[in-house]
Amino acid sequence: MASLTHCIKKLIYLLLLVLFLAGCENVFGENETKVTPEDLQKLTELADQGDARSQMTLGAWYFYGRGVPKDYARAHQWLTLSAAEGDSFAQALLGRMYARGQGVTQDFQQAVKWYQLGAVQGNSLAQYDLGLSYFTGKGVLQDFVFAHKWLNLAAAQGVKEAINFRDSLARKMTSSQLAEAQNLAREFKSNPDNQLKEAVQEMLQRLKQGKPLIDNSLKRSKKEKPKKENP
Repeated sequence: MASLTHCIKKLIYLLLLVLFLAGCENVFGENETKVTPEDLQKLTELADQGDARSQMTLGAWYFYGRGVPKDYARAHQWLTLSAAEGDSFAQALLGRMYARGQGVTQDFQQAVKWYQLGAVQGNSLAQYDLGLSYFTGKGVLQDFVFAHKWLNLAAAQGVKEAINFRDSLARKMTSSQLAEAQNLAREFKSNPDNQLKEAVQEMLQRLKQGKPLIDNSLKRSKKEKPKKENP
């Protein structure tokens, strides 16, 4: 019986998620999605029961205003719950909310924390925004090597905006910086899944304890004097 209930929940979630994604050309899309009151009720029930993926989908609906009125307070509520359980898309959207001050006080450092968690799990939106954070120095010390690494990884997943920024950034870098960035990206891609999961769990634990995040995938082979963090 428990197994059947789990399967039903998973099926409902997948159907609702498909409905949500069907209204998005990509993570930057603006298409509309029709959501019935029954859809909203079912998803809310699953989210209330602690299902992280349902919480993410519900938060995304409120964030984008997909089929429901845009509501950043509710988006933040559901995305925070899902992100804390490790959902990478929720982490990416939550990071954007902090970066833009949507429903929360603008906090670039907090945004970067969530970007890092989503990025190490391979979320292209989080990788793109983390790359931009390193490029601009907002919320983190400016670092062109890390910026290129994450933009390159996002570009490899088809994020067109990342391709443009990566190529523009490459023209500002030295040949040694570019080589190091490309090497870091290759190392990330070859990192076994279990190592990435361990890194994510460590980061989540540190986040809950209020400690600075340590991304085990961000190790540099060369130590360079970082530039000052921008306000």
